[in-house]
Amino acid sequence: MPRVPAVWERWRWWGKYPRFNFTPDSKWERMYRTVLENAGHGGEFELQVLQKQGYQKNTALTLPPPGVKAEQGFIPDSVVGNPEELVWGRPYRFVEVKARAEMALTGNLKAMMNYVRTHGGHIEVWFRSDLHPAGRTHPTGPLQGDLRRLEDLGRATVRYFPE
Repeated sequence: MPRVPAVWERWRWWGKYPRFNFTPDSKWERMYRTVLENAGHGGEFELQVLQKQGYQKNTALTLPPPGVKAEQGFIPDSVVGNPEELVWGRPYRFVEVKARAEMALTGNLKAMMNYVRTHGGHIEVWFRSDLHPAGRTHPTGPLQGDLRRLEDLGRATVRYFPE
């Protein structure tokens, strides 16, 4: 029997597995890239707060499994206990630091608050205080309302820095 050329040998498996695909789900990949892009934001204020409070900077992603459409991934600034890996659905104690003049219920913070509401755990949010040279952070009404509801459940703490 004649030997099949190597080029054709490589494609023989394709008929057995016509649906095998090396491409990740496009929605999951877009979410992954967004989380990574947002991870770079933060800065000096974040590092000051984390250092002063004794928290370690987190680098682990929190992403829902592929196919979970209703939830958004995020990277918390810190996670109490500093786990190497964050498993979707487990409760964690997140720490998030925000240094904007006005803070709305959007992005990373909104995703973390939704996660804590759904999966349990706690979120500690740090904003700039009146003593900060750039002035106090002013949370918008919707953010204040959602944080208050989580605080009433014992799942959120709001703090201001410097104290």
